[in-house]
Amino acid sequence: MAKVRGLLTSVLARLDTISGQEATAALDRLQKSLFQDFAEKWALLRDNLNPPGPITLADTPPQLRERFVSADGKKFLLQIYPRQDIWERKPLEEFVSQLRQVDPDVTGSPVIGYESIRAIKDGYVEGGLYATAAILVVTFVTLRKVRDTLFPMFPVVCGMLWTAGLMWLCHLEFNLANLVAVPITIGIGVESGIYLVRRAHEEASEGWVLVGGSTGQSVALFSLSTMVGFGSLMVARHYGIFSMGLLLTLAVGSVLLVSLTVLPLLLHTPVPGVFPAGEGTEEEIETAPSVRTSAQKKASGR
Repeated sequence: MAKVRGLLTSVLARLDTISGQEATAALDRLQKSLFQDFAEKWALLRDNLNPPGPITLADTPPQLRERFVSADGKKFLLQIYPRQDIWERKPLEEFVSQLRQVDPDVTGSPVIGYESIRAIKDGYVEGGLYATAAILVVTFVTLRKVRDTLFPMFPVVCGMLWTAGLMWLCHLEFNLANLVAVPITIGIGVESGIYLVRRAHEEASEGWVLVGGSTGQSVALFSLSTMVGFGSLMVARHYGIFSMGLLLTLAVGSVLLVSLTVLPLLLHTPVPGVFPAGEGTEEEIETAPSVRTSAQKKASGR
């Protein structure tokens, strides 16, 4: 309103500076222009309310025809809007599936989003498999035994199962943001398992001794500090970042719990030909096929 008032003030000031004849001629031209524009708009409204005949493509504006009609005039753009909220995964899948039943080559933002999400998820799964295979190879090269290679993987497998149960309790689902937690958890879990297995072979002691020793304390400190770091993401307002922090905290915590409870029991399981320090006769230790630790050598008198 202030702008309109300013324009009217400037027009009145302009009229005061010219003669009456010039002002009359200028106002007459303005009146004719306004009347002509009003007559055109009135005729357009009348024709739209009561068209003289059927409306054809020629009656539509060129901008509208270029957007919805192909250059040859034989194909038309059909826009279909979903009834449900396609920001959710299941409604999006149903909507795209129904569209493809009509036209397999249908395209648009929902289809592009659906295919992008599926490609990203497939990439995460494929990356997780590659990471697992690479970790198995590196672990086998490090420990040089199949049994010892499987030991570090046990906390990862068991911890992921526990994490799945905790996700159900927390009503947490995988999404594009938190799927990255899978390869991270695999790497952290295997690393902790390797430390415990190597120290168990070096000391030839019971698994529970590892938990209270420096190795167990280091593994616990490493995992807890990682949980604190990832847990700080839960203060974010964005649900994707929040879910990633929560999932990583649950996963690393589950792997840590398995590493410090179940894995020591497995490491303490007797293996034929392997004797803890101070156990087994001298002849049995002499014939043991495995590499003996320094404690075993001391027990055999060497």
